Amino acid sequence: MLIRAEKNTWVSIVADGKPVAEETLIAPAHTSVRASHEVIVRTGNAAGVSFLLNGKEIPAQGNDGEVKTYVFDASGIR
Repeated sequence: MLIRAEKNTWVSIVADGKPVAEETLIAPAHTSVRASHEVIVRTGNAAGVSFLLNGKEIPAQGNDGEVKTYVFDASGIR
């Protein structure tokens, strides 16, 4: 999974139940994560973050400055 920041944001990433990153992405920036079952991404600026999961684009979903938690599995966003 690719996590892209079009706007500055902090992210907290958990893959398969294990914390893997807590960082601030300074736009334009990206980070990636691999998991077998589940990825949880918490972001501090929902309007500024989009995703690419298994070749599928998932656009930003939320407002500027909105804290939002996304849960992904192999089929996409839940």
